Amino acid sequence: MFMSDAEVFRKRQSIGDLKALIAHTPDATFDRLFASHDAFAEEIIRNLGPTFTSVEVFDVQSFSPRHYEEILLAAALPEEDFQCFILASAIVIATGLGRKSKDDMLYWKYDAFHAHYRLAEARERAAIHNGLRTIEQSGLSSFSPSLEPEHCLTRLKSDVLTALSGTGQEQLETAIITECSAEVAGTLWDKASSTSVSEAALHGFRYLAERPVGLAPPEPLNAALISWNH
Repeated sequence: MFMSDAEVFRKRQSIGDLKALIAHTPDATFDRLFASHDAFAEEIIRNLGPTFTSVEVFDVQSFSPRHYEEILLAAALPEEDFQCFILASAIVIATGLGRKSKDDMLYWKYDAFHAHYRLAEARERAAIHNGLRTIEQSGLSSFSPSLEPEHCLTRLKSDVLTALSGTGQEQLETAIITECSAEVAGTLWDKASSTSVSEAALHGFRYLAERPVGLAPPEPLNAALISWNH
């Protein structure tokens, strides 16, 4: 299936964000999710890699049957332990991004738990919804009710512009205000990512990447990802 440069970058960014969400989950949450916490959590985080730039993802079905069952169960019990639910959901969605064929499981999980995904902390909510949007755009599933663009945004446009005001980032501000093309946004990010990027600017570039049009760097397979931990 053909993917535009913006879709290629979005997939890489979505995987990177989900991996970062998983890696930054407190140990106590892993402890509640898995009986064999220490060895298993270390295995997951070690496999993610330190920079979260790889497009490769782990497959929950390659885990032991007991661990696979624990993940799927936690991803269906938001009322019992919400943070375990978010962690397990992130693992399941990251796995979905690595699939080559359709899988109805994510359709049914979204159907049942879409309202709960929206209650997650902003970065987690955006990572989950961007992962689901990428899966849908790849033709691997479809979701009802439709994914709402605002749920894919870590920060609202108005908040991003307020943070950028007075920082001297006029080009970036203009790109956001005018809702520039994915290619213009990608060129700006390609140039900025080779230097030190301020926190306000990172928020701006993340907005450009998470909006529906997205962000298309000149070399989307090799472009730097936008840091999740800011």
